[in-house]
Amino acid sequence: MTDKPIPDYDFTVPSHSYKGKEGKTVMINNKAFIFEGPIYGIRIFNYVLSPEQKSPELPDEEKAAVSDAVGVGAVVYNDLYQDTKRNITLDWERMLATDGNSATYLQYSHARCRSILRRAEVDGTAPSDATLLIHPAETSLIKHLARLPEALREAGSRYAPFVIADWCYTTAREFGVFFEQCQVLKAESPELRAARLSLVAVTAHALKVGLSLLGIRAPERM
Repeated sequence: MTDKPIPDYDFTVPSHSYKGKEGKTVMINNKAFIFEGPIYGIRIFNYVLSPEQKSPELPDEEKAAVSDAVGVGAVVYNDLYQDTKRNITLDWERMLATDGNSATYLQYSHARCRSILRRAEVDGTAPSDATLLIHPAETSLIKHLARLPEALREAGSRYAPFVIADWCYTTAREFGVFFEQCQVLKAESPELRAARLSLVAVTAHALKVGLSLLGIRAPERM
């Protein structure tokens, strides 16, 4: 714990600006946000994502859980990924984008990792030969994953959760490059397949840890 004072935050939405402690209700496309204080005092209401578009097989209970995780995560991440010295802007389209710096993108990257492991019918924890991972996309991802302890120390010393958010975003981007350039399920050999599946499993775990540190859930499927 720290006695460092929590600063006020300015929130901007189209045509409006709000102070973080004003307790205002902001309507964006009929989705209500209630601001009840600074950084962690935000709740989101009346948001229901439509997972049917990507995962129609999900049971209703899981769809509801995914919707809640994505909706709340979008607001929390929008707060935490931005430098607190700057004005915090609410942009609904960007906050829910699956291909940009958003909680949705990070959650989707985690879900993609888990999907690969399910398709392979493995959990990625079986012993494998990491020395086979020599492709530039593999080594770049591995090096970045190893920077998590450094990111945690920096975030703690600077009281800056956006450092962890940035690490998560870069992790997702690095994984995207790896996924695009390296065959996993159809790798050249069983040994390389196992090594890459282990890397996918480690990435999934790292993203889940990073998101949890920000107070954001990582759904298994989206």
